[in-house]
Amino acid sequence: MPPPPPRRLAAVARAVLLPMALLCCAARSAAAATGSWGDARCEKAARKMERKGCSEPAPEEWLIVQTSATCHFEAGAEEGSTSLVMEGVSNTTTVFTDRPYRRARVIPTAEFDGGFSETFDDGRGMPNGVLTGLVEGAEVPTRIVVEQNSADLDEAAHRLVYAVVQSDEQREAGAVATGVVMEACSLFIDKYASTSMHVHEGDISASSSSGLCSSLEGITELRGNLTIDGMCAV
Repeated sequence: MPPPPPRRLAAVARAVLLPMALLCCAARSAAAATGSWGDARCEKAARKMERKGCSEPAPEEWLIVQTSATCHFEAGAEEGSTSLVMEGVSNTTTVFTDRPYRRARVIPTAEFDGGFSETFDDGRGMPNGVLTGLVEGAEVPTRIVVEQNSADLDEAAHRLVYAVVQSDEQREAGAVATGVVMEACSLFIDKYASTSMHVHEGDISASSSSGLCSSLEGITELRGNLTIDGMCAV
């Protein structure tokens, strides 16, 4: 009988190595007493996965969309500063993951506002936002790109205010004009990374920028299904 073709052998190897790398980390704590799995063996399986073209998942990065009935720019409280004011802002904010993930959530706008600075405190600077709205009499919407530095929500008044600035290149794409009111406004805010662990009864799902092993560290019992977002398919 002729030997299996190389591609089939590679597929079989991935099918064996991937579950090994996944389970080794999840079982680390439970196996500590017996010594059957440890850091060295887990790392060895991960290296084999990498040689076979498989790697740990990238962190989820979330994009944000907010809407309001009207919006406009006005002079900020500090001299030379500018504020983006969204009136009649929705009390919910939609967030969704960038590729390759396919996740989405609807969160309270107050939750997003309350953690704005902390959310984007990742060393990459504050987020960019694209504001789209329709000026009275215009046939097509206006689009303006800004950098957002802070957020202040008046939940009772449905009023959300961002402190914003524009770079030269952003200004060339559409300059901020104070006093111009736009309707049916939509604000698209660029991504932030999330390192999270979500545990539900009967199901465990993990996603982490620091890798699968650290995400599952401390789990001593697995009940139900183990789901790892973003792992490569075999």
